[in-house]
Formats: sequence, C-alpha cells, structure tokens
Amino acid sequence: MNRAEPPQILWAAPHGRVLLFTLQAGQGLPSHRHPQHWGSVTVLSGTLVATFHGVQNLSKSDVFRFDANEPIELLAATDSTQFLVTLIPMLPPESL
Repeated sequence: MNRAEPPQILWAAPHGRVLLFTLQAGQGLPSHRHPQHWGSVTVLSGTLVATFHGVQNLSKSDVFRFDANEPIELLAATDSTQFLVTLIPMLPPESL
C-alpha cells in the first residue's frame, strides 16, 4: 500500500473534524486509531476498501460508521477515489 497524501481539512473544532481524501488505486491509510472518537467514512467517488472487523467494499454514496477506538485501514481500489472522514469525540453528555 502506498501511503495517502495528507487530507484537506474541511472543518476542525474541539468537537470534531471533517477531512477530504483523494486517492489513486493502491493508495491508502494503514491500520490506525483515533482514541475516544466516533468516525464515519462517506465515499464521494471511486471504490474504497475498509478493513474494520472484516472487509467492507464501499462505493459512491456509501456511508460507513465505526468506533475509532478500534483499528481501521482504508485502501483505494480505483483511481480518483474521494471520501470524507468525519471524527467526533466521545464526550460525556454533561460536556455537550
């Protein structure tokens, strides 16, 4: 796997962030975690392979939610694969 270029940060705040990735086939994000966060991946174009408790093949308009405390790996299966990653901290209700 060729490591992806850094994402474009679309939004960042204390209570979350939204990242835009554009990858070519074979590029990806090796297994990693975001402790104390919930995550989602929204595929905008192309095909993405997500490895999280098994393998998920995701294509345009698919949304995949995950507990970011657990390791996840993402790999573009096609050129020009674009996807959003949204990360939201796991906050106790009293802090919201």
